[in-house]
Amino acid sequence: MIKLKNLILEYVAGGGIEVRPMKQDEIGFWKLFYSQHYLSQNSDSGIKYKFLILYNGTPIGIIGYGNVSGVGVIPSLNSMAGENLFNTSNVVELRRLFIKDDVNVHNAESQAISAGNIEISKLIPELQLIITFADPKAGHKGTIYKATNAIYTGSAGSGKHRFIYFAGNRRSDEGKRTLQFLDRIKKPYSS
Repeated sequence: MIKLKNLILEYVAGGGIEVRPMKQDEIGFWKLFYSQHYLSQNSDSGIKYKFLILYNGTPIGIIGYGNVSGVGVIPSLNSMAGENLFNTSNVVELRRLFIKDDVNVHNAESQAISAGNIEISKLIPELQLIITFADPKAGHKGTIYKATNAIYTGSAGSGKHRFIYFAGNRRSDEGKRTLQFLDRIKKPYSS
């Protein structure tokens, strides 16, 4: 059995990647980067927390978090947990990640996710889980999520692969119960 403490995401500063909340006058970067990758979708589709990804001070991408998109996700998590452990105030979804194609930084996506998850945890002290999905219909396997030690929990009802990051306090009662829950639900992943 894998001990969850080995799966808890810890970010070691380095590599020149920085993630920080966007300032109001930087929203243009969001629209610019978003339009380069998500052409057919609304640029704010449920994204409540917008972060700028910088490399050595230069904007290279965006990462966005928001409310969990599926109405059944939180009830499903609570059902699996056997208790009402999760709600909209302690679970968010990593909804968008984009880094420009011409950025040549080793593991830039992994560094950005790690730093972004730490930043969102600072903004939401009660946060327990960050959930994200990889859509195989779009050719996404979740490789970056696996590389950042996300816990694979199987396919969601939509057919997307579901990954979860622990974001809580390991020492709190709620954090301990969340870790026990994650240890029970993780599944082996094969792409």
